[in-house]
Amino acid sequence: MELQAVGIGLDLVLITIWAYALYLTMELSNFQKNQGRYTSAMPYFVGATGLFLLISLIDPLHLMTYSASANVLFSMEAIQALAGLILFKGIHEIYKHNYASTGFQEVD
Repeated sequence: MELQAVGIGLDLVLITIWAYALYLTMELSNFQKNQGRYTSAMPYFVGATGLFLLISLIDPLHLMTYSASANVLFSMEAIQALAGLILFKGIHEIYKHNYASTGFQEVD
């Protein structure tokens, strides 16, 4: 029982961390939009952070109400993989922006 309480406490900490990360991502998105940089990558970061927050919200609720079934755990892992791919796409957009603009900025 004590181990389950520790797990629920860690889940609550994880929810708080992902909620704060989503807040910071939204603030960064607004800041970058005002600056006009990396605007193509910001929706990917907001989406990935939102999916990670959704997973951290659903997981403890599911464990408290139902026993852990294989189908639900597999679908949660699939959503986490999707969020990782979305995050990778956002990083790739920033890489493309930096790679495409490097040649133009260094020309004298």
